[in-house]
Amino acid sequence: MSQEIDNAITQIDIGQAYLPPDAAHWIGTDYLGRDLLHRIGSALIDASLPVFATIAASFAIAILVFLAWIPRQFPAPLIATTAAIRSLPAGLLAFGVLVLAGGYHRFELVLVVLGITTAACALDLLVNLWERDRHLGYWEAHHAMGGSARRRAIDFGLRQGWRAPVAQLFGLSVQTSLAIEATLGYLGLGIQEPRASLGNIIAAHYDRALKGYPLPVLAAVFTLLAISLAPRLAFRAARVFRPGRRKPASPPQPASASQK
Repeated sequence: MSQEIDNAITQIDIGQAYLPPDAAHWIGTDYLGRDLLHRIGSALIDASLPVFATIAASFAIAILVFLAWIPRQFPAPLIATTAAIRSLPAGLLAFGVLVLAGGYHRFELVLVVLGITTAACALDLLVNLWERDRHLGYWEAHHAMGGSARRRAIDFGLRQGWRAPVAQLFGLSVQTSLAIEATLGYLGLGIQEPRASLGNIIAAHYDRALKGYPLPVLAAVFTLLAISLAPRLAFRAARVFRPGRRKPASPPQPASASQK
């Protein structure tokens, strides 16, 4: 951490503050003379990448817990707990935790809250999908032939019928979590200067945007939108271009009079 702070301090050059875009600084500099494009790249590494990794790890943990528990009946307290956490707004929960933490606005607390809420939502979804599909005919036929419940959940569920809802929830979780992190950064919570966050970049240049120079704010906002929508777009592209995808058969054409 001290090395990151030292590197950030060495980038400060007050004499270069608020420079317009040029060959050296493609979108200009900030109020401390730091290159804004470099700051946005640092925000992706310091804030967005840990958020994405937290969501991915939370989904992996939820899937492992789900597969470890079936075919036993899921306990009612676990289902009630996941449903309660799922009903709470993650942003409000993260804000409350940071307020209770006092002056320690730690980014790690935000990641913990996002991880817990995401894992609860993913586990709740998997349990509901299991209860919905486990009595299907081909699932029961697999059970009658001696197949395990875990194998059915993997082969018929995660690899087939559940892929779309799980992927949609993953994309929504990434989108929501990145927006929460950026909002907390804008409010001065979570990641603190000199570390970069898309939220604190927007906050630092908001007044300047109101005065007629919106480029830094627009660059940060468009970056946030791009990385938020990336998982959903990747899932849709994978569905369209996946190997072996067949086009729907066209209906038979009626024979013409000459053919008759």
